[in-house]
Amino acid sequence: MLRLRKVEIEGFGKFKGFEIEFREGLNLVYGPNNAGKTTLANFIRYLLSEAKAEEIERYRPWYHDVFGGNLFVETYEGEKVINLSEKAHLIDRDLFDLSSFLSETYDGKMEKSVDRKIILLFREKYSNKELIRNIENALKRGPSIFVDRKKKVMDEIAEIEEKLNIWKERKKEILSLRREKIILEKRLKELSKDYEYKRKKFEEDKKRRIEEIKKKLEELEKEIQYLEDERRKRSHLRKASVENLKEAIILSEEISKLSKELNELLKV
Repeated sequence: MLRLRKVEIEGFGKFKGFEIEFREGLNLVYGPNNAGKTTLANFIRYLLSEAKAEEIERYRPWYHDVFGGNLFVETYEGEKVINLSEKAHLIDRDLFDLSSFLSETYDGKMEKSVDRKIILLFREKYSNKELIRNIENALKRGPSIFVDRKKKVMDEIAEIEEKLNIWKERKKEILSLRREKIILEKRLKELSKDYEYKRKKFEEDKKRRIEEIKKKLEELEKEIQYLEDERRKRSHLRKASVENLKEAIILSEEISKLSKELNELLKV
């Protein structure tokens, strides 16, 4: 990757203290004749590729002593600053001229196929590179490579759409489950509230019933004691004693029943 970010020209041709920044993508430099378009292009070319000394010297300003400038580029290794004195030789000169622009001194004839010319230049200088074989194969295949690529992309899109539809259905299920969860949580809250109310009421009823039973037991015990006293007083009367005894038995049974109920309530 090589991206030109900025050009700073201290002195080169007609430029002095000139600066221009480039954005990502296509950048268009335009202007009238003698505005300096070719000068700017050659400045970039000389710093990025091989240049002869006489080519550079003809751009040395004659009206001041400042001569030089910098290129700011981004590469795989990060940002790099190139100045006119060192030059980077990052791009092959012939390839740069053919793929970017032709200088006014270019004296060769354009091949019928620019793509083929680029391949020949690569083969001449980098014949051992795997990249050249890949490019050659791509050119031989012609449009079919794009058809295959398009088909592959369309298949990938179809697969993604299918997955998207599955996830849409899954999303509906999740939303439905969330609604059910909200309803159940609301119902649980209502049941918990109802349970708490009934529990408190049960505790209150239980407490009240225990008090009633205790009070009733006390009354019955007093009544039994009263009957027992009466029985002693009337022990000479057989009939009265029998009646008192029967009443005492009934009261004892009632006491036993209430005691049993009290014990059960205390266990709860």
